[in-house]
Amino acid sequence: MDVKELMQGAFTTAKKKGWWDKGKRKTVLECLMMAVTELGEAVEELRTPTLPPIYQIQIQYDGEAICVTPQDKCYYRETGEVYTRFKFKWDPGIKPEGWVIEIADCLIRLADTCAHEKVDLVKALELKMAYNKMRDYRHGNKKY
Repeated sequence: MDVKELMQGAFTTAKKKGWWDKGKRKTVLECLMMAVTELGEAVEELRTPTLPPIYQIQIQYDGEAICVTPQDKCYYRETGEVYTRFKFKWDPGIKPEGWVIEIADCLIRLADTCAHEKVDLVKALELKMAYNKMRDYRHGNKKY
């Protein structure tokens, strides 16, 4: 998927789900803060080191919550121990979780906002990346 497809897809879905209905419209500031909250959620996911970058939670017949990872390994959510009784496949009906998913949410929100505002995010990316190539090594002399 390219950036234009991301923008159009995010905007189309947001419109279909009512996020741009009259009376529901958000300001650009509100949209940007919602993107910031997605990054905060990514940080919260990282604060639990046993959780994989992408997973799904499935509740089994015995009531236990199990993480499902892209490697088809299953982990107990609380301890991170491998759960070996079942082998799982991704289920599109179960919400994906993890810090990478939260970054995806952030990108979706930003793409939706840019599409709604009819701004050229692709051009902005091209301009900024070209400028960054010309910057000094570790410009600004900051630690992070």
